[in-house]
Amino acid sequence: MKRRFACDPNDNYSILEIKEPFFKGHAVFLKLQNIEKPLIVYNGEKNICIKDNNYEWIEVYPTEGKYAITIMYDDKGNLIEWYFDISKKTGLENGIPYEDDLYLDMIITPNGKKIVLDEEELLEAKDNGIITQEDVENAYKTLSELDSKYVQNLDELIRLTDFLLSKFKAKKIEKMTRKINLVPYTDEDYEFVYEVKKNAYKKYVEECWRSWIEEDQRKYFEKFITAVKNNAFIIMNGNKKIGFYNGKILNNGNYEVGNICIIPEYQGKGIGTEILKDKLEENKDRNIEIQYFKQNPVGKLYEKLGFVKSGETEFHYQMMKPKQSNLKK
Repeated sequence: MKRRFACDPNDNYSILEIKEPFFKGHAVFLKLQNIEKPLIVYNGEKNICIKDNNYEWIEVYPTEGKYAITIMYDDKGNLIEWYFDISKKTGLENGIPYEDDLYLDMIITPNGKKIVLDEEELLEAKDNGIITQEDVENAYKTLSELDSKYVQNLDELIRLTDFLLSKFKAKKIEKMTRKINLVPYTDEDYEFVYEVKKNAYKKYVEECWRSWIEEDQRKYFEKFITAVKNNAFIIMNGNKKIGFYNGKILNNGNYEVGNICIIPEYQGKGIGTEILKDKLEENKDRNIEIQYFKQNPVGKLYEKLGFVKSGETEFHYQMMKPKQSNLKK
């Protein structure tokens, strides 16, 4: 059974948590870019293009519901289809929605026609022992529920789609109008920085060292902030503190990116990536070093920005961006 994520960390994406009476869950907006070859598929009726440069997808993952929806638009903003993946379960991992795919799929076309796909694949997975008979029965149960909820009530699906479009449009406007800047760290920021770093790294610390001992982490943080405070900054959105950054020029002349930590409500908006790109541009005449926990999928983003692996420790990967390739993307 394959676990499919809504997006990769290096995708151009935006995430929303939805808490409405008619839908509770997460939605991810994807602007498709750097597509080498258009994806042409047979939808049960005809061949159609569902993936190409400047196409837009909205991935929808309900909190309670064993399915995921991909709402697909072409580069002109025309609806291509609603694609439903029937799932064994959905969830979040590292802040990214996922679904454990149960093979059975359904399409609803813009004119409301239902097309069921991959039934043979579902039954083959059962025959091969990949899934159980109960999984098969649950897949068809979910398919029946979706038929009642959306095929027989297309207006409800259109309502959800229009709602999500309006939400992502508002979020895009917010991104265009926000004012992000860095201000020097002061002692008054001590507790804020501790909490934002704790939120960012507690999971990884627990996975690596099997526990988070508050007293020990407080002692470590005291040493850390004393060492970096002259090269540390608070990330501001207008007058609101939303994160922490530190970085410095090393004795060997390289620039070291330390930490880029964003509070939860501002994650998934591309703020950390914007700050990183700014620092790469400011230090483009230097080699730039960075390291991250091995469990953190952010390495794909670093590779996209020109970093290459330079070493590793027991718990971290180390990467470097050579100065000759240090161009802002």
